[in-house]
Amino acid sequence: MKCSICGRDGDDKYFEKHHLEPAQKRKESETIDVCHQCGDQLHLLFDNRTLRYEMNDLETIRNNEKVKKYVSWVRKQPLTNHNMLTK
Repeated sequence: MKCSICGRDGDDKYFEKHHLEPAQKRKESETIDVCHQCGDQLHLLFDNRTLRYEMNDLETIRNNEKVKKYVSWVRKQPLTNHNMLTK
């Protein structure tokens, strides 16, 4: 599998589905495959309102300066999954 944001490849255990529009009250919305680190970082950088109304397509996410800066750093890091982070 490959992260739609940072482009790193790895086993499925390192990835999750990211809703392009936060799915708090919806059952369905378009998703992209992202590594756990990129998925977590999106939610640290932007609140759900911003994600829903401003950062709701892959091109916009990839072109955001904060995301670009993060991606340039995270590409040098090993993939991790949530289980590895809590141990």
